[in-house]
Amino acid sequence: MAILLCATAIGAVNLAALQMISARLGSYAPAALVVGAFALGNAAGLVVQGRLIDRFSPPRVLYPATALFCAALSTAALWHSTQHIVYLALFFLAGLSLPAVTGVVRAAVPGMYPQRLHLRLYSAIAVTFQAGMAVGPMAAVAFSSLRESGYAFFVIAGFAATATLCLARLPHPSNPAPPSSTSSRAVPVASRAPTPAYDDRPLLTQGYITVLLGTCGFGVSIGVVTVGLTAVLDATSPGLVGAAFSALALGDLAAGVVYGSRNWPGSLRKHLLASLLCAALAATLLASLVSWPMLAVLGMFLLGAMGTPAGIAMSALLDTTVPRSQLTVAFTTLVATNLVAVSVGNAAGGVIIDLPKAPSVLFLAPLALIAASLAVARRRNSLPAASSRPRKLARSHGDDD
Repeated sequence: MAILLCATAIGAVNLAALQMISARLGSYAPAALVVGAFALGNAAGLVVQGRLIDRFSPPRVLYPATALFCAALSTAALWHSTQHIVYLALFFLAGLSLPAVTGVVRAAVPGMYPQRLHLRLYSAIAVTFQAGMAVGPMAAVAFSSLRESGYAFFVIAGFAATATLCLARLPHPSNPAPPSSTSSRAVPVASRAPTPAYDDRPLLTQGYITVLLGTCGFGVSIGVVTVGLTAVLDATSPGLVGAAFSALALGDLAAGVVYGSRNWPGSLRKHLLASLLCAALAATLLASLVSWPMLAVLGMFLLGAMGTPAGIAMSALLDTTVPRSQLTVAFTTLVATNLVAVSVGNAAGGVIIDLPKAPSVLFLAPLALIAASLAVARRRNSLPAASSRPRKLARSHGDDD
C-alpha cells in the first residue's frame, strides 16, 4: 500500500505541475523546466535519503523528508507567483524531499522474508510501483478544471504522508530475518534489537557497477523513446500518444506478474542479459514500425514487457553485490542513476528530433540497450552465477534463508 500511494503521488506530480504552472504563467516552457527540476531533485534526494536511512532508521529520515515535501507542494499551490524561478526552487525542494518509500520497502525484504520469495517480492514491488505511476496522472486529471488552484498538490501531499505512516513499524533494512516457527510466508513482527553497526565496506563493488551500467543503458533508451515517439506521433496520430505509453505500462505490469509468478531457470545475470537483449530487439522493432502508429503501440507494449525482467533482476542482484547495511542507498542510487540516464536520453532525443530524419532518433534506443548488454556480458564475472531458484538448495541444507 505504501508503494502504491507513493508511486501515485510521483505519477501525479509531473502532470499536475505542467497544468498548474502553464495555467498560471501562460506557457508550457517554464512548466517543462519545473518538471525537470523536480526530477533532478528526486535523483539527488534518493541518494541522500538512502545513505541517511542506512545509517539511522527509516522513521528518522522519512518523517522530516515527508514534512518538507508536503510544505514545498503546499507553498507552490498557495503562492501564486508570476516568477518561474520560484516554482523551480519549490519543486526542486519537493523532489529532493520526496520520501524514499520504495527504497525502504525494497531494502527491508531480505530481513522480513526467506530468500526463495525475494524475486517474487521484488516483482510485486515493481508491479505495484508501475500501477501507482499509471494511476497518478489520472488522479491529476481529476483536478484539470481546477488546475490553476493547485488543489491537486494537497491530495498528492496526503498520499505521500499516508505512505510514510504505513512504514512506521517496518524494521531497519539491515536487521537480519528472524526465524519463523510457523509458515515462512508469515511476516514477523518488527524486532526491537539494536541496529547493526554501519558497514564501511565500499558501496561501489564490481558487481554493483555492472548493475549500474545496465540501468544506464535501459534509462537512456526509455528517455529517447519518450521524446522521439511522442514527437513522431504528435505529427501523425496525436490521439495515440496516450495509448502508446499506456501500452508501455501494461507491458511492464504483465511482464512483472509473469516473471514474478514462478522461479525461472538460470541465474539472475543470465536473466538480466537476456532481458536487455530482448528489449533491444523490441526497441528495434518499435523504431522500424513508427510509420505505422497502431503497430508502434504494439511495439511499446513489447518494449515494456521485454525490459521489465531486467529491472527486477537488477534489483534482486543488489542482495549479493552490496553490503546488506547499505541496501537502501544502493537501491535509491540505482533509481537515481536511472533517472539521470532517462534525462540524458530525453536530451539526446530532443537534439536529434529537430533533424530532417526525426524518426531515426528511435534507433538510439536499441543502440543504448545493446551497449548495456555488451557491458554486462563483458563484466558478467562480477555478478553471481548461482541459480535464481534457491528453493531446492535451501531445502537440501535444511534452511529457508
